[in-house]
Amino acid sequence: QSMFYGPDCDKTPIHSVHRLKSGHFRKLGQLAAMSIVHEGPGLPFLSRTVYDYIVGTPIERVSMSISSIPDRDVAALASEIKEGSEEDFLDILQKENVPDTLLNAGCSSLIAKEKEPVVNTLCLHHCLLSVKAEVDQLLEGLTILGVLDEVRENPHLFAQFFIAEETKKLTFDSLKDLFTSKYYSEKGSGERAREEATYLYFLDFLEECASGECAVSLGDVLSFFTGSDIIPTLGFIPSPSLCFNSTEIYPTASTCAIELVLPTRYATYEQFREKMVTGLLCHGGFGKS
Repeated sequence: QSMFYGPDCDKTPIHSVHRLKSGHFRKLGQLAAMSIVHEGPGLPFLSRTVYDYIVGTPIERVSMSISSIPDRDVAALASEIKEGSEEDFLDILQKENVPDTLLNAGCSSLIAKEKEPVVNTLCLHHCLLSVKAEVDQLLEGLTILGVLDEVRENPHLFAQFFIAEETKKLTFDSLKDLFTSKYYSEKGSGERAREEATYLYFLDFLEECASGECAVSLGDVLSFFTGSDIIPTLGFIPSPSLCFNSTEIYPTASTCAIELVLPTRYATYEQFREKMVTGLLCHGGFGKS
């Protein structure tokens, strides 16, 4: 996200003549399009203002929010104007640098007489108009494989690929339910009993991750065995599977087979939890402890 700035999950492109001349935003749009086609994450961190423009909403009707303004000083100014009285507004206009800030955002002397038009102008300028060239180049990239046309025809369906709040939220149940296949040993065997106990430990561990009581997040668990910290719209192919191993010390995984392997050698939940935390946070990548 080095090409974007602003609040987490509410970002705007950074204005960059160099990146425009080099076509970086076009290339990023192409990569995002291919990601979406292959059920990847897309660009799920853009502001709703930028997404509204992407789907073809007229500029005068795009969503605008002070919280989306990437420049914190400008966002603070907009909040001060919005929340203050008319008398406060007149005082704010006399502050140092405020007239220049409004002028640079395109506020005419007529607009600057009223609070709401000033706030809207600041939002629109800093969330979209100042980086319109970058967003337009991003749109060029999104046209490959017909992705932009599909996005504009189905804006609500594709919002999750661009706006974080629209992505499928990862929960205890959604992660647990991913494991459509669980490979246990033969029923009645001692190994089967250890595997079933380990699975219950694993559910307790996921509940801790979901509640924030653990240093490991649900996203950490998911990315360990899939390589992604979000669940794709159409799910994973192949479906994730859960396996067990009595000799491993730490959890292991295959991100290609989308398989998580749990160690069954621990007699208590505390022992199991310790090795899960270490394995999930200190692995060397691709599910290796």
